[in-house]
Amino acid sequence: MKNIALIFMFLLASKFADAQNAPCKGHPLFASSLANHTVTECVEKEYDQMEIYQKDKVKGRIDFIKQGPKFMVSYKFNGDFQSRPSGVQICQNYVNAIEKAGGEILYRADNYLYGKLKKGNDLYWVGVYTDGSGYYSVTSIKEEKMKQDVVASADEIKGNIQEEGKAVFYGILFNTGQAVLLPESAATLTEMAKFLKLNPNMQVYVVGHTDNVGDFNQNLILSKNRANAVATELATKYGVNKTQINAQGVASLAPVASNANEEGKAKNRRVELVLK
Repeated sequence: MKNIALIFMFLLASKFADAQNAPCKGHPLFASSLANHTVTECVEKEYDQMEIYQKDKVKGRIDFIKQGPKFMVSYKFNGDFQSRPSGVQICQNYVNAIEKAGGEILYRADNYLYGKLKKGNDLYWVGVYTDGSGYYSVTSIKEEKMKQDVVASADEIKGNIQEEGKAVFYGILFNTGQAVLLPESAATLTEMAKFLKLNPNMQVYVVGHTDNVGDFNQNLILSKNRANAVATELATKYGVNKTQINAQGVASLAPVASNANEEGKAKNRRVELVLK
């Protein structure tokens, strides 16, 4: 009896260990997976990107990149290989699930699809892929601004301005179409303020830049408003002398990359300090 109890305890402990080591229960956006499938891999990234396809009336298909927290789950088919679901069946299941949740299918092929859906206030971009063996994966990107961990120091800002006449910043963050600074901008603003206070005789323009999406005149106003938001924050919260800074906006007139793709657009959306 004692041996049986020990065996039972061993099996229970092994089962608990397996549960602890299981990759995950499935993709959190969907309550279930296809029948006869189990999770083989879960990959979660704090910040990553995914290429998305979308149907286009003129080009047939356009590709773009979305960035944010990433979650990918892979599933394998456990049944008889001859009875495995087709790629069409797997994709259609997720088409139905996305549309039932109020989402939208952006692009659909026999073995893959892309869509988007909202959960609460969060927007998710979803990709489903299968290779025809019954295996499939579901990948999502939650659209979100990245927390900027690496920022230029006050000394580096000064060096850039002395060498190039300007310093470029990508850690100044706003929501799309808005001019309200996000909290994630604090680290960059701190170093900007430190530079300006250590060099009180340097006068600079705070220049807002946008990509070319939307109306130019609206972008011109937006870029000026964003520059004003930065200048105001530096003066009121960080103690920079307001006579040292002058806010200007130039919309998309001074790109540093092509606006033909998302990567280039992201580089063009920036704030600069330009020496007067």
